[in-house]
Amino acid sequence: MSSSLSEIDASFSGPPGFRIVDRLAIAESGVDPIGLRQLNLDLMDETVPGINNVTMLVRPYCFMAWAWWKARQVVAIDGEVDAGEMAELVARYEAIYAWAHCLAENPFRGAATVRAYMPLKGSSESFSFKGEKWEQYKKRRTSIMAPTEYGPSLKSLHFLQSERQGTFRCSQEAEAAVVQIDKAVSSCIPTHILARKPPSVTCEQVEPIAIKLPIQEASKKERDVFRFLFYQAGASDRAHRDMRRRKATIDLIRDVMPPSGREVSVSEIRRRLAAGGSSRKDPEVQISSVLLAILQARQLQRLAVESMMLWVERSLSNNVAEGKRTEQLAIEANSEASKYDDMVASSKSVAEYVDAVLATGNGIGWPKAAASAKTDIVELMGLLQEAQRRDMPKIPGLALRAFAVVYAITQAMRESVEKLPETPNPIEARPDRLPMGLMVRRIDAIRSKPLVSLWCDVIENWIVAQHVHWSAIRSIDGKKRLRIALETSGWIRVRSSPSRAFVPTPDRLLTLLSLGSECGLFKRLDRDQPLFGRTVG
Repeated sequence: MSSSLSEIDASFSGPPGFRIVDRLAIAESGVDPIGLRQLNLDLMDETVPGINNVTMLVRPYCFMAWAWWKARQVVAIDGEVDAGEMAELVARYEAIYAWAHCLAENPFRGAATVRAYMPLKGSSESFSFKGEKWEQYKKRRTSIMAPTEYGPSLKSLHFLQSERQGTFRCSQEAEAAVVQIDKAVSSCIPTHILARKPPSVTCEQVEPIAIKLPIQEASKKERDVFRFLFYQAGASDRAHRDMRRRKATIDLIRDVMPPSGREVSVSEIRRRLAAGGSSRKDPEVQISSVLLAILQARQLQRLAVESMMLWVERSLSNNVAEGKRTEQLAIEANSEASKYDDMVASSKSVAEYVDAVLATGNGIGWPKAAASAKTDIVELMGLLQEAQRRDMPKIPGLALRAFAVVYAITQAMRESVEKLPETPNPIEARPDRLPMGLMVRRIDAIRSKPLVSLWCDVIENWIVAQHVHWSAIRSIDGKKRLRIALETSGWIRVRSSPSRAFVPTPDRLLTLLSLGSECGLFKRLDRDQPLFGRTVG
């Protein structure tokens, strides 16, 4: 129980002594502890603009465009449009759609909140779309329009156009699909449920909309509209830069797929993108090819650095008397790396090791070698994740190989990157987030020194310095972010337990392939892991 100021003053005015107090509770936080994530997200925005890792289905785009279209029709009967009333209607239509899917045992995101507030299947109770329960539901719901859901994508793909006071208008391009949805809704939902006056509604009245318009099954009209806005519009000379980039990226992915139409995994598509992508002459596709090859390398670089941070944390104690010096950690890292990589054991300097890895690509060159055995970017990322979970001693060897692969790709793609128009240099952008170009310069600065020198730099500068920098910058949220600290005995782990395992930044590729499959740009074969192929004929 907290003490008042007067009680604290009284305690200090008395004789000193001991007192039992509660354990200091500071909320631990720190997603992205080394500050590397944003550069990956920038590259994703450049290559796959307009979507995120949630936007997997076509129908939510058309349904929300209909919701705003219908709300405008309802509130504009007397000429004026009230923004608050319009938003209220959209919230109701969306809630009915989510509720109906729960009743039809086909729930989507946010179903827990729906079940907490709406009547369950089999209930004869009605739900009123006014009053305290409705207001509480709106505060806690997961809206399709939320920034982390379909909201930004609905606008960027031009299904909705922003207007004043936070309202939206259905775009002309989406109207054909919207009119079709309106006919379907009108055929299965009583008119008063969509009207201006807040209704009281039963399960029996709303469930038919989920059966008539299941969220996973877009109509041909919806798919056609989506394909135009998602892909075909990018072919116009007047197309926005994002439209052109999205179309070019889709064309590139189609190019790297087997021409026979055989389906391949998402990992295999990433592997082919890492190797340099398309040979097509289209300049837009070439830009996407360069950016996506660099994105794969950046994903590997980030995961390797973060895996080493986990290794460092696991190598440290949180006992102040048991700190470790940088040199001690560097020797341990190099020793463990040499057990799993013969090239480490035989290399007397940084240059010897890096050059040995570069030489593995002499037959086909870089970045093509990024899809070859022992330098396969996708395989290295998988091995790093596995080592974090089950075999920590393997991390230094895998991370060192990853650094050398990223070094090789960076050097090979500098000329291509310098020719990129309309985009920040992805090799040098955001210098405070350890871009690939900076990593290469740090390695080059110590090429003649022993590998232990590289490990010292990795530990002190790539990990600890980056981590302390971003922990300090983000300290305004009052959370405890620092994980490693320096004591007189050396480095110690601040927290009682080390970080959780790190994973690559979700890259939107699965989202793009899923949306593209729904609208006919790709084929999809569902197994434990989905497979995708190009449409043929």
